[in-house]
Amino acid sequence: MSVNTKQSQPNRPSRKPKAKETKQYMRYKLVWLFLLIALALCILFGKMLYRVVTHHDTDTKKVLEQMDYSSSTIQAQRGEILDCNLIPIAESKPLYILILDPKVMVYDANENDDVNNLEPTLDALQSCFGLNKEEVRAAVMEDPTASYLRYGGKLVYTYDEMTAFETYKQEFSSRPAEVDAEGKTKAKPQVTGVWFETEYQRVYPYGDVGSKVIGFTSSDGSTGINGLELQYNDSLTGINGRKYGYLDQNSDLERVTKEAEDGYTIVSTIDINISSIISRKVKEWKEAYGAKAINVLAMDPNTGEVKAMVSDTDYDLNNPKDLSAYTFPQIQETNEETGEVTFRDMTESEKQNTIWNNFIVNGTFEPGSTAKCFTLAAALEENVVSKTETSYDCFGDVTLSNGVRIKCHNYEKGGCGHIDVAGAFANSCNVAFVAIGQALGREQFARYQEIFNFGQKTGIDLPGEASGAGLLFTVDQLEVTELATSSFGQGFNVSMIQLGAAFCSLINGGNYYRPHVVKKIIDSQGNIAETFDPVLVRQTISRENSDYFKDIMFQVVEDGTAMSARIEGYHLGGKTGTAEKLPRSDEKYIVSLIAAAPIETPKLVLYVTIDEPETEIQADSYPAQELSKWIWEELYPYLGIYPEE
Repeated sequence: MSVNTKQSQPNRPSRKPKAKETKQYMRYKLVWLFLLIALALCILFGKMLYRVVTHHDTDTKKVLEQMDYSSSTIQAQRGEILDCNLIPIAESKPLYILILDPKVMVYDANENDDVNNLEPTLDALQSCFGLNKEEVRAAVMEDPTASYLRYGGKLVYTYDEMTAFETYKQEFSSRPAEVDAEGKTKAKPQVTGVWFETEYQRVYPYGDVGSKVIGFTSSDGSTGINGLELQYNDSLTGINGRKYGYLDQNSDLERVTKEAEDGYTIVSTIDINISSIISRKVKEWKEAYGAKAINVLAMDPNTGEVKAMVSDTDYDLNNPKDLSAYTFPQIQETNEETGEVTFRDMTESEKQNTIWNNFIVNGTFEPGSTAKCFTLAAALEENVVSKTETSYDCFGDVTLSNGVRIKCHNYEKGGCGHIDVAGAFANSCNVAFVAIGQALGREQFARYQEIFNFGQKTGIDLPGEASGAGLLFTVDQLEVTELATSSFGQGFNVSMIQLGAAFCSLINGGNYYRPHVVKKIIDSQGNIAETFDPVLVRQTISRENSDYFKDIMFQVVEDGTAMSARIEGYHLGGKTGTAEKLPRSDEKYIVSLIAAAPIETPKLVLYVTIDEPETEIQADSYPAQELSKWIWEELYPYLGIYPEE
């Protein structure tokens, strides 16, 4: 056996990479690392961009919440309401609210630790406003880092008090600085960290005069509740400003102010002097006689402008929720199942609605004989009666074709006798007007009710107008009885503003103007933002017939049913009304007089209604005539109307 004496060779080591290959490998590695980092940065940037776009408001809010941040509202001033003579009848009075800045009061703004601003500021508050120094100190030190403190909740000061404080502050600041022992000037303490915010209180200079048309606002003066305040709330209300204050990252106080935009001023058609005269006379008459309700409307017949709306339940606009001066009837309720009648007291809400309601615009009633004006106007326009040739015989009553008997108001005196058209109007003869209504016919009667705008809203710029729709008879419903009673103002309803506007057209040449209570709106810079010119809706009657109406209305006052309203030497013309309320068996009435002066060239229409006057004979228009006379006696000189005889 042979032995292999050749030793085995050891394994040879791997070949080392060349330097060129090593550099190339590192380059690839760095490129991939760079790409990965770039990709990561792109993803991060994308997420940041997405966050900024989609969460900007939320993140901003979080940042601001982490800052020492404060804000306050700069209240806009509500616009004024002026009467037609530019006399303020609703205005906003500025009030000044005390605001403290504890951080400024406690810590010296100049970072001088040896200066104490708190003590002189507390002394100033005590001296000028009588505040308890220690109570203010306790409130300030409760959170000395705060930048806004409405001390006392809402302490209100006048402009003079605020000015006195500013004067005290300036005088204190102007005192000479003290010098220390080394001759160095000491830093002066200051009265600081105090300012005032302005708020506004709604004020009505004339109290209850014109309350139903002016209206009032919420307790903070921001929202209209009734009348013009509600109807023109958007124009009257300004845009509140805002004052921001916060500490930035360098602890510097930053303030941003957005100024308030004041509301617009409303120039109304209301004449506060006419309103005051009427209001005073209504109170005097009700105190002397008494009535369930009294309402008076005054209008310019040539433009449709409302000059006054007055009620015996006018309320103090400065304290509209005070109902202590009024008495309220109980509410009658009937059980539908048993028929049992019970009575209960009004709720507070029902009482408020009763007092705040503007009956002249929102209420309806049967007008009575004042409606005879429109029955005759329609008959004259349609030539179914003659001013000179038509006549009537009234013996106190008339029996209709269906057997219904209708009485004249002169029934107990044997009727009105033989009268012409003017005499029928002056004596308010029901028998004659039943005949006029029959001659006119139901189709024409219904058409002229529409022409005079009955049963429709007038479009007056006040809230809650009653249309009276559904309270008129349709053509089909105007049977013999309905046509007869409607011809003298019974059986259908109107509102005072409807009848007043229609009456104006009878005496101004036949022009029906939309009634309105605002003339123009002025912005906070004094520029006219909007004007409200008279709006002619339609022609109701001819000028010839309008002139005729002025003649016969004058005769109503001179020697007809309205003689009690006559004042020697003055030319007043009008028409009386006595409407029996439902149920007829109660024998309760609304009496009225609508009149104009001087009747040849009318300047003013005055419409007086009295619901259930507490007089010996309720079914007589005398109470309305007397009250009207009391009012005209003072209106004549104010309007520049003087005796002609």
